[in-house]
Amino acid sequence: MKNPLLDDAMHMFNAGVGFMSDLKEQIMQDLKERMDEKIDDMQLVKRADVDRLEKQVSELRDEIAKLKKAK
Repeated sequence: MKNPLLDDAMHMFNAGVGFMSDLKEQIMQDLKERMDEKIDDMQLVKRADVDRLEKQVSELRDEIAKLKKAK
């Protein structure tokens, strides 16, 4: 035997859970955008850029060492 009151309550509960899930996703997206803006404002260097520069410096040091030996 179905109880329409319980069915309605369950429907409202499921709708509320879906709403909360959507709300959580929106809040997380907004926080991510704000954090990205703050990080951009801080003018931080990205890790990939640091790694690339470290590699270039290492290569230049090797080249300098070779040039010094060639003298």
